[in-house]
Amino acid sequence: MKSPEKFGPEEIEKLEKEKREIEIIEKSPLKYQDKMELALLYLGERPSIWIDTPTSYKIFYKSKRKQEQVEVLSKLSAEKENLEQILEDLKLVHEFQRNEVEDETTYSIGYSFLASKNLENLFRLKNAIETENDREIGLTLGYPETAVEAFVSGDELDYRELPKEEIRKLTKEGTSKFLDFHLSKDHWQEELNLVKRQQALIKEKFPNLYKEIIEYGVDQIGRKETKKEDSEKQSSIKKIIGSIDEEGREELREEFARRFSEQEIAEFKEKEIEKTSDQIEIIKFVNDETNKLLEKYGLPRFDIPSDNVHLLKEKDYKKFFEIKKEKEARGNFLPYYQSIFIKRDKSILIFGKVCFHEFVHFKSSQTLQMIEGKEANLYQIGIAVGKKLKGKYFENLNEAITEELCKRIFYKNALGNPKLPRSFRQEIEETEEIKKESLSEIENEKERKKIQDIILWQTTPFYLPDGRIKYKSEFDSFDLPKEREILNNLIEKLYFKNKDKFKNEEEVFDLFAKSVFTGKLSWGRLVNKTFGKGTFKKLTELDENVEKLEEFVNDL
Repeated sequence: MKSPEKFGPEEIEKLEKEKREIEIIEKSPLKYQDKMELALLYLGERPSIWIDTPTSYKIFYKSKRKQEQVEVLSKLSAEKENLEQILEDLKLVHEFQRNEVEDETTYSIGYSFLASKNLENLFRLKNAIETENDREIGLTLGYPETAVEAFVSGDELDYRELPKEEIRKLTKEGTSKFLDFHLSKDHWQEELNLVKRQQALIKEKFPNLYKEIIEYGVDQIGRKETKKEDSEKQSSIKKIIGSIDEEGREELREEFARRFSEQEIAEFKEKEIEKTSDQIEIIKFVNDETNKLLEKYGLPRFDIPSDNVHLLKEKDYKKFFEIKKEKEARGNFLPYYQSIFIKRDKSILIFGKVCFHEFVHFKSSQTLQMIEGKEANLYQIGIAVGKKLKGKYFENLNEAITEELCKRIFYKNALGNPKLPRSFRQEIEETEEIKKESLSEIENEKERKKIQDIILWQTTPFYLPDGRIKYKSEFDSFDLPKEREILNNLIEKLYFKNKDKFKNEEEVFDLFAKSVFTGKLSWGRLVNKTFGKGTFKKLTELDENVEKLEEFVNDL
């Protein structure tokens, strides 16, 4: 390669133009997967692309104030204009499509766009989409013909059938994070060679995008691998450290797997309440939703049977867990027993929320520590890590992330779900109705947040001595409001200072949520890079003191 001083004016101008265009793509507001698609189109590796805008669908209730609706539409319009300018700067022909879905109470809107270097490919893709021709769509998007044929015929490769060594290699090299189509059974090696070549091109031409994909991308192959021995020796314990040899580790693994499957807990046998069919249905729903989270973050499914959830009367629950305060946890996951214990509640919605919170703990990253001469103790659960003197680092933050997942995933996905028990749907629908009515009358932002944080709101009729009927209003909110407020404040500040890396605050939250399941605090680097070296350490030191932590985060 020639040194820069040997380039002529035209070559220098060409290099400068390429540099500007690469920067435009890397700094675009698109998600990293979509940036990759755009980069491959730019490099001539794809004939055309079809991408949802970052805010692909914005849903709001029709009852919202007109001003709020205008603000939503204005934001979407500005986002579309920004992307249009990017595509024009890259000299790409394109077409935006407005996507709308409407029902009685809600209105959803978003945009997607088609782009290519020439009109012929653009019209070809548009026609394939309009005629719902999956084969033509795949070919026009530039996927290998063999992979497209396998997808259309439903004969794709099950990644678990790949040689174990191949899976490990693809995961280690990060290649599977660049895979955005289904492999075929007969031609997977040639198809993977194409992916490897495109990975190398992105690494060479788009170094910042490459780092983004490697750090935040989903391992499309490694996450599908399930080991038979793991399913036979299943428990929540993923790692054992300390003074113990491999034979001892294996014995511990087998012991915890036995506890997981047998659930022989003498202390609770006579005290346990039989679960209703509705409660068992909710447990299945919670298990599925938490498995979706595991898969989202590149981890294998971990099924927890309803037998591992034990329901106790309030007095027995309080006695066993030595609860003296009125407002205490309504559920507990105990790794030692490989079980969840829940205090009986008259509300099935609250039962479901508590289940979800404890299932997240159950499926989070867990490490046992062996100290010579002592029993094994839990060193890490989620991002809460034991320290020598007392308590844990990030215990409060771990709980805040877990409860925030209850609000963002459990409540959101349960709302309007017709498959859930009728008793559950009645509670959540009544709650949502009362919340909507209250929000329509309140403008104070602080009060609106309090209402949005309510999970259960019911009105119960009762008779006055003179025979008149009165209604008593009772509500229950998501737990840890202050801790979650601090978490969301930190997320908001990280997003504000890193808008070139994330499309919205939800992507920043995903970093924190993912760390609960993997145990890897990758967001720590982002914190130090954003606010200065030592910030992450300060967060660990202040986690136990909510007031001081709030003050510290406010000042960032």
